[in-house]
Amino acid sequence: MAMRIGVMMGDPAGIGAELTAQVLAGGTMSKGTGVVIVGDPVHLARGQLVAGTKINVEKLEGVNDVEVVAGNISILPQSLDDAANYPYGKSKPEGGRYMLDCLETLLLLFREGRIDSICFAPLNKHSLKIGGMETADEGDWLTKRLGYAGHTAELNVIEGLWTSRVTSHVPLRDVADLITVDGIVDAVSLIDGVLKTAGKSNPKIMVAGLNPHAGDNGTFGKEELDVIGPAVQLANQQGFNTKGPFSPDTMFLSAKKDNYNAIVTMYHDQGQIAMKLMDFEHGVTVLGGLPVPISTPAQGSAFDIAGKGVANPGAMKAAFKIAEQMGAS
Repeated sequence: MAMRIGVMMGDPAGIGAELTAQVLAGGTMSKGTGVVIVGDPVHLARGQLVAGTKINVEKLEGVNDVEVVAGNISILPQSLDDAANYPYGKSKPEGGRYMLDCLETLLLLFREGRIDSICFAPLNKHSLKIGGMETADEGDWLTKRLGYAGHTAELNVIEGLWTSRVTSHVPLRDVADLITVDGIVDAVSLIDGVLKTAGKSNPKIMVAGLNPHAGDNGTFGKEELDVIGPAVQLANQQGFNTKGPFSPDTMFLSAKKDNYNAIVTMYHDQGQIAMKLMDFEHGVTVLGGLPVPISTPAQGSAFDIAGKGVANPGAMKAAFKIAEQMGAS
């Protein structure tokens, strides 16, 4: 049976269509994979023109025609107003609505068993907001649309190392109060499950400390003694392969040296700065915990270079390969 991936080309004002064209034309897709793109055929054609590619794409009539087979690329049309003249580099409500419509259709295809995973090119949150997205971000929007009540989180991936975080888009002054034993164990459980979906049978997971030198036995803070350490013990009791807390300033060096698969960080920038310094051009974001595997490049929509043919497809290629791996489980 084919690995069936639903693809969305991202913000039409950005680099998404040209990235999509490069990935699908450049040998990234495995022989056993089939793809259905949801979007405007003109949007794809513009991306191909910029990327200098020529993909053989089957145009479908409607959802009932979607039957993804290995080696085949099809497109399920989703209309974008005046797609041929849509301006690069500018957020517009029409583009936001178009992206939301494409994502809605991809979720429908998953519910109907027509695709196994989703990979979308870079979105733009402002475009989504002015296009009608009422949630904080696309992850919350997808969770709401799926009617999913379980724990979800944004995971980041570079060179085989994954990160999750206990807190995310919150003020730094609030982080210590938001870290709990249950929250840490939930973060460990979520990334363990996603890694197993991606093919790791017994993921090796590192848990970060919060304070300098992981508190140095309570000298610089007691969160490691009172919360993080007990959470690691509980996670191990529940069967997870977890160690910590590790000193935040050296944990990424230790993770690479000792072949850890993942790091659970305590807050957003504790993991994001290091990951982006390590390899920004190939970073991937996975929306972990959802019923459908979803991956996307960690880079933005890059309005400043859209349409110029200089966008690096490395992160989109990596996101597509992760969608293949996770959809196969």
